[in-house]
Amino acid sequence: MGIRELLRIEWGMKEFLQGVWVAAVTPFAESGQIDFAALERLVEGWRGRVDGLVVCGTTGEGPLLTEAEREEVVRFVRRVWQGPMLVGVEGMSTRAQCEETEMAVRCGAEGVLAVVPPFVRPSAEGLVRHYGEVVRAATPRAVVAYSVERRSGVRIGEDVLRQLGEVGVCGLKDADGDMAQTVRYAAVCAELGLALFCGDDGLALAHRAVGARGIVSAVGNVCPDLLRTVWTAEWAEARRAADKLTKWLGAIFWRSNPIGVKQALAELGRCGDTVRLPLVAEKNEDIKKAVEEMEERENNILLYGIGVD
Repeated sequence: MGIRELLRIEWGMKEFLQGVWVAAVTPFAESGQIDFAALERLVEGWRGRVDGLVVCGTTGEGPLLTEAEREEVVRFVRRVWQGPMLVGVEGMSTRAQCEETEMAVRCGAEGVLAVVPPFVRPSAEGLVRHYGEVVRAATPRAVVAYSVERRSGVRIGEDVLRQLGEVGVCGLKDADGDMAQTVRYAAVCAELGLALFCGDDGLALAHRAVGARGIVSAVGNVCPDLLRTVWTAEWAEARRAADKLTKWLGAIFWRSNPIGVKQALAELGRCGDTVRLPLVAEKNEDIKKAVEEMEERENNILLYGIGVD
C-alpha cells in the first residue's frame, strides 16, 4: 500500500476539504502588533457561516509575520476555532516550507496550503520532489498545493498535479486564472479523488460549474453569507449573488491584497486597516460605498424582511 492510499484512510477520504473557506486576515493594532482581540471577533463572526479557515496565508500577510508570530497566530486560532484549519506555507525553499509545515502539525492544524515556492521557478521534477518533502513533513495531515502563476512564476499544470497526487498531495487551490487550465485540473482531481478549490473570487461560479469542491476566499472575510450563496444556492440565485459580489471585487482588489479587505473590515468596525510594510494602507471610496450598501441591505432585511437590489 502506497503513501496515497495510506493518507486516504487517515483523512477519511479528506471530506473536510470542501465548501466555503476564508483566507483569514491577520489584524494589527496601529502599533503593528497582532490584534488578537480583533482576530477573535473575526473568528466568532465566521462561526457557522464558513466551513474552514486558512490562516497565515498571503491574505493573512503570512510572509510578513515572524516565525514566532506565525506560531502564535496558529495556536490562537486553533484555540478559538473548532472547525477545519489549514496553515499557509509560503517559504522560497523546501526546507522552509517543511519547517512551517511541522509547526502547523505541532499546533493542531488539519493541514497546510503550500504555495509553489515564489521567485525560484522550479521545474516539474523540482515541484514533485518539493511537494513530496512537504507531504512527509505533514503526515498524517493534509497538504493542499497552491498554484498561482502570477506570484510564483510557474503554474503546476495537470501533468504535475497528477504526480503530486501520487506522492500524497490531496488537493489543489487554483488561482492561475485560466479556466481552460481549470477544466484540466478538474479532470485530474476527479480521477484521483483530489479536492479542487477555487482560489479566485471572481471565478467562483465557473469553478463550481466544472466541479470544484470548495473555494478559499479573500472577500469571504467581509461577506461570507453572500459568498456561501454563490457557492451553494440554486443557479439562478447564485448568479444574482455573484453579480452583487462583483461590486466588492472591483473595489477590494484595486490594490494588493489584503489592503482592500482590511479597509472594508475597518469600515464595518471589525478590525483596523493596518498592514505591514512593504504594504501601505490606502483608502478607496468604492469600498466605503459597497459597505454602506451592504449595511443598508442588512438593515432592511432585519427591519422589513426585504433586500436592496
